[in-house]
Amino acid sequence: MGNHNLSVILLIFFAVSLIIFIILGLNNQLTMTYYQVVDSKVEEDFEVLLVTDLHSNRFGEDQKEILSKIEEASPDIVLLSGDIIDDRLPMEVGFRTVEYIAKSYPTYYVTGNHEIASKQVEFIEKKLSSFGIKLLAGKRDEMIVNGQTISLMGLDDPNVYADYWQQIEDLEHYDSEQLTFLLAHRPERIKDYQRLDVDYVFSGHAHGGQWRIPYILENGLMAPGQGLFPKYTQGIYDLKHFKLIVSRGLSREIPNVPRFYNPPELVVIEFKKS
Repeated sequence: MGNHNLSVILLIFFAVSLIIFIILGLNNQLTMTYYQVVDSKVEEDFEVLLVTDLHSNRFGEDQKEILSKIEEASPDIVLLSGDIIDDRLPMEVGFRTVEYIAKSYPTYYVTGNHEIASKQVEFIEKKLSSFGIKLLAGKRDEMIVNGQTISLMGLDDPNVYADYWQQIEDLEHYDSEQLTFLLAHRPERIKDYQRLDVDYVFSGHAHGGQWRIPYILENGLMAPGQGLFPKYTQGIYDLKHFKLIVSRGLSREIPNVPRFYNPPELVVIEFKKS
């Protein structure tokens, strides 16, 4: 075989491999990600579903794609950590999704930056509250799961400005020996969350770093609030004062910027007693 023929074969092989690599990377099929956490504060096993950054995106007719996966997971608690409702896409899609969720599962919510950007936060919160979803804007609630009391707190997105800092001050008064969760949209605000007595923080916002390359760019290329080569984009981070749990979120794309090796996800965390 001549050098020319070999070069052509190698070029074709490279081109085909590149096409396959790109096609696989642009796969936006909804995924379920499962984590297991063992904690001495857990008295009986239970499951939490983290839902973030839906951005009013559609997932099949009547949202059946996403709702069927949630039904399959059958969580004990659902946490909505912001940007469920978008400021540009039809709000009704987001409302319809969480209305179905709240009919079957205890559901808690905090705002993200896009709900704030819509300038219709009061309308959004009133609508969600009418579904039975509990709003945790600077508030604390307790619920009993499998006989165990869990404390839940939440912070609105920092774009509410002065209200955000007031919410932190309000929540600083709570000290608890119970297992305590904090819903907060932005994963990078670590120093803010350290002011609170919490065990786990549930966030989204980073969109998984948008462009990822397996084994090379695991945290993604860029994330809002973190810039290039972000640190907190998916998974569980064992920090000094708490564990941070970040979802890649559900939004299929930022306008004109597709996700790459970064499919949208629902996150299920199984909390197990030690």
